[in-house]
Amino acid sequence: MHKCYSFFLIGVLTLLHSYIFAQSDFESPVLSSFTVSPSTVDISSGAVSITASIRATDASGVITPTSSGPYVYYQGNYVYGSTWTLIDGDRFDGTYESTIVIDETFGPSGNYSVDEYRQRFKDPSGFEGNNLNNPQLNVVNNSSMDFEAPVLSSFTVSPSTVDISSGAVSITASIRATDTSGVITPTSSGPYIYYQGNYVYGSTWTLIDGDRFDGTYESTIVIDETFGPSGNYSVDEYRQRFKDPSGFEGNNLNNPQLNVVNLSGTISPSNGDGTESNPYEIDSFTDLWWISQDESRWDKHYIQTADIDASISLNL
Repeated sequence: MHKCYSFFLIGVLTLLHSYIFAQSDFESPVLSSFTVSPSTVDISSGAVSITASIRATDASGVITPTSSGPYVYYQGNYVYGSTWTLIDGDRFDGTYESTIVIDETFGPSGNYSVDEYRQRFKDPSGFEGNNLNNPQLNVVNNSSMDFEAPVLSSFTVSPSTVDISSGAVSITASIRATDTSGVITPTSSGPYIYYQGNYVYGSTWTLIDGDRFDGTYESTIVIDETFGPSGNYSVDEYRQRFKDPSGFEGNNLNNPQLNVVNLSGTISPSNGDGTESNPYEIDSFTDLWWISQDESRWDKHYIQTADIDASISLNL
């Protein structure tokens, strides 16, 4: 009977000691020896497995991560390894392994960093593993896969100056898109122009010259006197609309500028209500023109907030 009590007491004391020790451990797990094997892989012909290995030590023990393992990525294509598994040692000083599988669809030849979320390795107190250098993986891919995004260029609008004072005007937007595996013609709305939340979208892009490997696309934008005041506006295009079969999105390019003339008198100043306490703020010739088009506006209160170029009035 006494012997049983002795074993029980020893067990309780051991657990209590471990608990107290864990509670007084303020050091993070130490991560080291983070490697991948092999360090060079040829994925030209299909899937290849890579073994990632890491050592983790902690005086109070490491909690084995239960989420996905390390990862390698290329342009948003993340490939995660299997959950880390303790393959040698123990939770106080152990070696963990994870398997990553990549194939010819992963990315082009090059050097890639194999990354690990350090916070996955924690001790019982919740302290996270320290930083460490990520190993490099050299990938050889001589397959026919296309990993280059479509190249967008020659983004223009015609005409580049429009007068919408008397009503609607059509603008033709044009863009060139090239890709070795072909461009998928966008099916959503085309480019757009906006003023203070008023978005005007062009028609769906249409291939009008060339082919999907090297083609010119057009869209028609129609704006009228209700669009906005005279000024220069950027014609914007969502680059991600132009994609290739692999899902890579078109690159960035400069948006063309559209010069808009609007002397319709329908666009009021953007700030103020014409009262003495809140006068209309006048900062453009469009504002002056708006005042001149209606006698009921002449007795309102105004304040000029910027120098105004009125040279356009010479042609009126």
